[in-house]
Amino acid sequence: MKRKCDFLALWLLIFLATGCGQRISSHVVRFSGLPAGVSSKTFYFTPSEQQKGSLEFERYAASISSRLVKTGFVRADKSENADYLIAIEYGIDGAREITGQTLLYDRGDSNFAGGKKPRREIVGHAPYDYSMHDRFFKIKLLDNRKSTPDKPVNAYEAKITSTGTSPSFAAVSECIFDSLFKNFFKEGTETISINASRCLK
Repeated sequence: MKRKCDFLALWLLIFLATGCGQRISSHVVRFSGLPAGVSSKTFYFTPSEQQKGSLEFERYAASISSRLVKTGFVRADKSENADYLIAIEYGIDGAREITGQTLLYDRGDSNFAGGKKPRREIVGHAPYDYSMHDRFFKIKLLDNRKSTPDKPVNAYEAKITSTGTSPSFAAVSECIFDSLFKNFFKEGTETISINASRCLK
């Protein structure tokens, strides 16, 4: 009797842990004081001291800019020409190890009246061990026309958090940005799931 080892449980675990067929789920919180119409309103990204000269920052600024332009904003060439100044924060905010065991089955056939009946028996256990990483992204739009050095006026704030196996923010950044802009002007809290095949790097 030919017997075939069924590693379905282990295969599914590897499939999910490596991100194959994965969806990136993000928790999005937005607060907006933007006017009803933002057509032709200009914006400019202001890096922090740590972000100045950073290619990573420039890449994210360019990616977010393209999305803002699609909503009606215009990117300014100088901070003094901008209606809104934009500040962003991003990164990994911790990790935790996930360990356990999954069952291994042996699939075979047993004879019974009228034919063969498939049967499944547990033949062992396979250990697994992987890390889950907490990613975050924050964005603020400062009203450059109403703000003063002593009294900044925020026009928009949002925070996105996401947990997954990728230890790199850059790898999932496009998915997180997509989550933010799915309902960019909508205030409140929501969980958004994005197909990773469209944005995972």
